[in-house]
Amino acid sequence: MERFKASVKAAPRNPAGYLMLASLYEQQEKFDLAMDVYAKAIEEVPGVWAAANNLAFLLAEYGKGSEDLDRALRLGINAVDMRPADPLVQDTLAWVHFKRGNLPLARQMLEEAFEKSSDSPVLAYHLGAVLAESGNAEAAREKLKVALASTENFHGREAAKALLAKLEE
Repeated sequence: MERFKASVKAAPRNPAGYLMLASLYEQQEKFDLAMDVYAKAIEEVPGVWAAANNLAFLLAEYGKGSEDLDRALRLGINAVDMRPADPLVQDTLAWVHFKRGNLPLARQMLEEAFEKSSDSPVLAYHLGAVLAESGNAEAAREKLKVALASTENFHGREAAKALLAKLEE
């Protein structure tokens, strides 16, 4: 941790230090600190798609209200503009739309992203959540089972388990 803090101070225009430091904060579930580091990375080195994408996701998950969701939307659009073919970047923007209540657009975007990367448990979970919220319990269960079949410890695994259990009641 201290090494990456020093790296950011020594080379504030190098995005790698910011990305590693923020990732460490995320692993420790210090999401506010991770968001601060991603924001600083964007300020110091505009065009770092990973910082924009990750900050958008964290704002959607842990933000404090509609202003954070609006900011997440802007960041998510920016990240997709920088990486339009990346299904995980598309996933983040779709998740922001889901959190903002735009289920049709979130579903469309997630279905397109899932076609490109059907082995991603995060995409399967997010699509399952959107399908469940849209009232399509059968399809939601299918996607949640795909997500949970993965051995990957992805963000949202516990939420996916809980949602699947609720849908199977």
